[in-house]
Amino acid sequence: MTFARPEFLWLLLLGVPVAVLHLVRRRRKRLRVPALLLWERVLARAPRRFGARRLASLLSLLLLLLAVAAGSLAAADPRTGRPAPRPRPLLLCLCGSARMGGERFRRALALAREEIRRKAPVDPVTVLLVSEHPRILAARETDPGRVEAALAAARPSLARADWPVIREAAAAVRREGGRVAAVGVDPEVPSGVAVLPVPGENAGITGFGVHVGREKVSLRVTIAGAGPGTFLRILLGGREVRRRPARPEVRVEIPRGEGGLLRAVLDPGAGPAFDDRVEAWIPPSPRLRIGVVAEGGPDPFLRAALSALAPLVDPEDSVLVPPARLREAGRRLDVLVVAGAVPDPLPPGDYVLLTPPPVSLGFTPLPEVGTGSVWRREEDHPVLRGVDAAEVGIAGARPARLPEGARALLSVPEGAVAAVGEKEGRRYVWIGLRPENSTLPLTAAWPLLLRNAFRWFAGMRASVLPPAVPLGEAVTPSTLLPPGVRAVACEGPGGEGPRVVAVRNGRFSYRPAVLAEGEVRARLGAREYRTRINALLPGETNARPRGGAPSLGPDRSHLTDTERRLAPWFAAAAALLLLAEQLLRRRLRP
Repeated sequence: MTFARPEFLWLLLLGVPVAVLHLVRRRRKRLRVPALLLWERVLARAPRRFGARRLASLLSLLLLLLAVAAGSLAAADPRTGRPAPRPRPLLLCLCGSARMGGERFRRALALAREEIRRKAPVDPVTVLLVSEHPRILAARETDPGRVEAALAAARPSLARADWPVIREAAAAVRREGGRVAAVGVDPEVPSGVAVLPVPGENAGITGFGVHVGREKVSLRVTIAGAGPGTFLRILLGGREVRRRPARPEVRVEIPRGEGGLLRAVLDPGAGPAFDDRVEAWIPPSPRLRIGVVAEGGPDPFLRAALSALAPLVDPEDSVLVPPARLREAGRRLDVLVVAGAVPDPLPPGDYVLLTPPPVSLGFTPLPEVGTGSVWRREEDHPVLRGVDAAEVGIAGARPARLPEGARALLSVPEGAVAAVGEKEGRRYVWIGLRPENSTLPLTAAWPLLLRNAFRWFAGMRASVLPPAVPLGEAVTPSTLLPPGVRAVACEGPGGEGPRVVAVRNGRFSYRPAVLAEGEVRARLGAREYRTRINALLPGETNARPRGGAPSLGPDRSHLTDTERRLAPWFAAAAALLLLAEQLLRRRLRP
């Protein structure tokens, strides 16, 4: 038994004066009487010194002393048992980022409940869901029902957790002697915060890069915390194409093929399978739809060159286009090959011009040259890759002075005889060497020149959108759009319908209305481009428990309030003792 106010125990000394006052007797009076006969009879009937009356008097004294003792003890506030511990606040920060979806979030909630179960009943709990916009689910709650309801209502977001915002709250709780625990994954947790990693995690994809080449796709994946038995699976179009052991950095090169959805998935060989994955949209290897604009059809040299380019050209959708239907054909065909005269006006599109200098594009024709050879070539342009211009002989050509923005590919001393450029939505490769006046169609340079030109156009089309975009970032083109494009129709994930986005200076910026993973489509006229939005959070990793187990707080659940106050009982006892003493005193009166 302990006393809350031991200084009041001095009241026990009041028993001394009570006893003294009770035992002090009155002084006997002396009386002179003429005879003692009658008094001797009175004294014979008087009670003895230790008779019943005397015992009742001592009992009365005892009751008074017990009443004084009980009252003194009541004033000292006696208590038994163990008092409630000093409240220790618990700030529980639950990671609600995009990395915590599915089974991982359910495991995080179970870990949070275990941490709450270990607290003392008087410890107030604050539950904070840390996401892009952190919010308080429960504030200094001691009611287990309300805390459980707050956890049941928690849902992860589709963005990165903003951990720095909890620094001030964590510092305030630590100043009160409390505990701050972060349940989830992130290396940016402030110092002094106990990290409770979700048990069973195997690894986490922290970086993802894709480069789409002409025939191959290069993939780079960075992984944090990869354990033994964990593999990285690469799937393209739903088919597994590579499987590599998970290391801090994995580089993979796969054939581009028909393209499709590229997915990198962590597949643990042991333990639960989580949804660590990233996705990208790989456009198929381009097969261009070619239209030939020529009076009377293509000449034999052009026909033979197009036949040799079957892997690059789609023969089923390649047609002969009358000059009068040039504008209509440009909307559904990828490249138009114009032989002879250049139609005026020339609608926007991609062109291979086998014509005299096109005046409508700003070319200035120069006097025709006679016999000779190509004097200079552009060494680093992709259209001339593998083309040996030294073997091309010229029996007559019409050079030109190029407009602003055009780039010469082949030149003679008098001017350019082949060039590339763009003007008002018209991208072109101009070849001014006529087959009947040069040896170009008779050399290997002829089909190579056409193949490179088609590949150049195809490469520019395939790179309009990046293969993948991190969640929360705007979708922007990876290359400048043609000047003639004024708007793009974009369709985002989450069931969002098409939205028209303005194009300024060859670029646009599109943010989906719904923050979610999924596919984004952009339509430019009759063409459609795709990309994938990933919940990839750069720098965020899956923290692994030290020693193989999460570091839970000390178990304080047994620290309950078993203390009992005895002051009311002692006060009641003192009152009853006084009442008994009064009843006894009345009974002793003669």
